[in-house]
Amino acid sequence: MLIQAVVFAWIYEKAFATQHGAFWSRALAYACGGAILSWSFTTLAVAAKNVMSSVSNYVVIETGFAVVQWIMVGPLTVLAFRQAAAQNAPAFD
Repeated sequence: MLIQAVVFAWIYEKAFATQHGAFWSRALAYACGGAILSWSFTTLAVAAKNVMSSVSNYVVIETGFAVVQWIMVGPLTVLAFRQAAAQNAPAFD
């Protein structure tokens, strides 16, 4: 999980932190991208590799979890990087 956290923080810093825009637009963009990426390598991969009684139920439950997770992670990541972005912003005289 630590490796995933570092990778997702790096992705946010390189792709989203430098975007100009409102807090919620960056949070939504990052959350959508992160949710799709993490859903693809967790939910889909596990559903494809394991034998289970109901793949569709598993996919629904895990998709719901991914959505709730990224609803929280997106805005919290933007908040975590807010101070660093403010310090690195160019000063206008």
